[in-house]
Amino acid sequence: MTWTPLTRCRGCDSAALEPVVELGMLPLVNAFEPIGSSVPATLYPHTIVWCSRCGLAQQSGRVDAETLFGRSYPYRSSVTRALRDNFAGLYAEHQKIAPLGPDDLVVDIGGNDGNLLSHFLAHRTLNVTPEDMGKLGEERGIAHHQAYWGPETAREVVNKHGQAKLITATNVFAHTPSPSDFLEGVTHALAPGGIFASESHYLPGLLRGNQWDTLYLEHDRFLSLQSIRHQLAAHDMQILGARSIPTHGGSIRVYAMRCGEVNALALRAFEKLVREGVPVVHEETVTLADFATFRAKVVQHRRDMQRLIGDIRRLGMSIVGIGAPSRAATLIGYDGLSVDDVSCVLETKGSHKLGHYMPGTRIQVVEETEERLCLHADFALLLSHHIADELKPALRSKGFGGKFIVPLPEVRIE
Repeated sequence: MTWTPLTRCRGCDSAALEPVVELGMLPLVNAFEPIGSSVPATLYPHTIVWCSRCGLAQQSGRVDAETLFGRSYPYRSSVTRALRDNFAGLYAEHQKIAPLGPDDLVVDIGGNDGNLLSHFLAHRTLNVTPEDMGKLGEERGIAHHQAYWGPETAREVVNKHGQAKLITATNVFAHTPSPSDFLEGVTHALAPGGIFASESHYLPGLLRGNQWDTLYLEHDRFLSLQSIRHQLAAHDMQILGARSIPTHGGSIRVYAMRCGEVNALALRAFEKLVREGVPVVHEETVTLADFATFRAKVVQHRRDMQRLIGDIRRLGMSIVGIGAPSRAATLIGYDGLSVDDVSCVLETKGSHKLGHYMPGTRIQVVEETEERLCLHADFALLLSHHIADELKPALRSKGFGGKFIVPLPEVRIE
């Protein structure tokens, strides 16, 4: 595993980088060791720097891609209902903007288990992803090209499948080592008049919502409309339209085309969606003062969480964690929680994380059962707090009668 420090902005190659948030030394969020393992966790700096030239926030260094997103990467997008609904919405929305024909090719970069492309089966589909997980989509008729995206992969795709009328990259574009290489591949593989649709965690919303637990190394960059526009322009592309979406606690969906190919029909279609209530995103300026306010909230959160956990332990009461999303490892690590604080983390049956320790801890990830949930828990720490409104009634329906700890945007008990 290699951690390489950043010396220049990944968006514009500027050296004008300012440290804005520091979470200290933390493990990789997907470093789940099997229960019983004694392998020590490798810790990496988690510091965010900001480019004053193009407005891009990014990690101060990077671990090699194979370590971050290797063949055995455990994440599955299909297990989350919110993502399934989101991808169904993306399909319906795109068909209103630029309808696809049955012979048109749709390429999903980093498509994981084929969740997004399962909504595009009326067209030709191709999932370009390095994980073995991509094979799962083949059972549904989704072709799988196992590779990391870049110019060479794009050429292979075009030679074998032709150019795509739609290229999608959901929660992927901001995490690749080189946005320039990524977009070079997109422009090569995109058919004339084609659309590139990306979804990324939205920096201004992240700051407002105090979602610092998403600042882990798999998330390499944190995008604003300003920084996205800057990166697209460098590859002769422009934004057709941008809207907010609720996934991952607040993201942005951006439709882009080559400059000169943004046609009046597509523009009118997007404007019609806006009139129908689609929440459009306008450019927001992020400043160093915004980061200073955010940084103070991060520090205050840790104080509040440690105080609350200490009070609960002194009363002899128990806490279980609910859900083990990637962000949970950041929260547990930065807050300094141990198995003495959180007895275990509960995941639903079938999760690839069952039978493992939470990264960097001895907290076991175990299957959610009525006994563990109802008999051995006074408090449920909602580590998947971004879907708290969905989790709370579900846990009540299973018989949980204790109290909920919602850690963010501020620590509270419900």
